[in-house]
Amino acid sequence: MRLGVLQQHPSPTPDVHVATRRFSNEVGELRCLNDWLDEYASNGHIPSEIRSRVEGCLYEAVANVILHGYESGSHGTIAVSLETFDGGLRVTLDDDGRPFDPVPHPPPPIARTILDAPIGGFGIHLMRSMADGLEYRRERDHNILVMNFRERRLS
Repeated sequence: MRLGVLQQHPSPTPDVHVATRRFSNEVGELRCLNDWLDEYASNGHIPSEIRSRVEGCLYEAVANVILHGYESGSHGTIAVSLETFDGGLRVTLDDDGRPFDPVPHPPPPIARTILDAPIGGFGIHLMRSMADGLEYRRERDHNILVMNFRERRLS
């Protein structure tokens, strides 16, 4: 079920571009999310250096909300906003799922061998590694997660 179409917002300045889209809490929406992000990026709104980091973090965050944020069978909405600015991108997720703050979530334990390594549990750690900043707040029964990405210049 598609909940929304790409919404273009008036740009605060000529070098800022903002778009928002709503998705339902269904696994099939991950494909729609990917297509929307591709469209946004193909218009030159995501600096190429940060695109893969944005894709990985956004996919992980939305998948976590879909898989863990709601009671089985309940319907919810996830709004994703993309705000491009000079040299970076701010991604904001707003969902009405159960409260969950990923920011203080501890990193997974390091396994002694590959055979001892658990399956799963590394998504938040990867998001923390790929994003240049994570912020969380709870407002009006909604989770708000903000991920910031900046171009990383080699020195």
